[in-house]
Amino acid sequence: MKNIRIIIVDDHEMVIQGLVALISANPGFNVVKTYTSGLDAIDELEEVDPDIILMDINMPVINGFETSNRILSMHPTKRIIMLSMEVKKPYMKKALETGIKGFVSKGADISELIQTIKTVYSGGMSFNDYLQIAD
Repeated sequence: MKNIRIIIVDDHEMVIQGLVALISANPGFNVVKTYTSGLDAIDELEEVDPDIILMDINMPVINGFETSNRILSMHPTKRIIMLSMEVKKPYMKKALETGIKGFVSKGADISELIQTIKTVYSGGMSFNDYLQIAD
């Protein structure tokens, strides 16, 4: 299996650094680029060409949903997984409407994120139990 090429879009550098370290410790995963701005990710997406995009929801200037909308309007086959501390029904609904393929709470274990990446990379969707437990 080839390495899964991943980009991370999150406005918190410490979160990015933690995700890079945790994901990179798993064979078959390669974080190829990170962004603290959705606009920067959009601008470089074609050049970087990731298999998976890990997208924070709450970011300044342009949030994760708007960033995802723009990406998917230009590249409808891109696979996006949302990351958030907040598990809310409106977020789940909007994620599904936007075409996002997965959701992982930032409070989840790294094994859940790795499994979600594998599922989405293989063409599936993964919202785990978040659709049922969302408030």
